[in-house]
Amino acid sequence: MNTNTAVWVALLGLTVVSFSISGHAFESLVLVTAGLKAAMVAWNFMELRTAHLVWKLGVGALITLALGLVYIMGALPN
Repeated sequence: MNTNTAVWVALLGLTVVSFSISGHAFESLVLVTAGLKAAMVAWNFMELRTAHLVWKLGVGALITLALGLVYIMGALPN
């Protein structure tokens, strides 16, 4: 199986998982699946696997920061 095909199948599977659990009280699991999907897209389709280490760390930090802020903002009372 081609690498792109495997990534697309994994992305579809993670999308189905996050959609099926989104109505329940699993917000952190939904964020984890979103982070995995973002990392897979960045690694495979944005050619991050061949990029310099600084770019890999920067994109990883950006994904972590974005999901962390979403988690923190969701945990705050209205």
